[in-house]
Amino acid sequence: MIASNSGPEWTGWTALLMQALVTLPFFVLAWFSGRWPRTAGIPLIAFALYLVWFFGMFPGDKPSLINKAITFILLPGPLFASGIVLLGSRSGEQE
Repeated sequence: MIASNSGPEWTGWTALLMQALVTLPFFVLAWFSGRWPRTAGIPLIAFALYLVWFFGMFPGDKPSLINKAITFILLPGPLFASGIVLLGSRSGEQE
């Protein structure tokens, strides 16, 4: 984000701050997952389901099957898998 807002593309500190805010929810969930894994798993699953809806991955929607599969593997898939793993874990569990 810093590199994309440097050089001739520099538009000011406000743009740099706004671009960094996009990552804030992920850092907050990463912090929560160490302390309260089940609480962090629920928003991850909810956001994955939202992405499935947003990208139109339901059977009657227009994108082809390969486009749906690649989109699912890259975006909602990892979020959904992480949420499931966090829901199955116990906070404070030692190895």
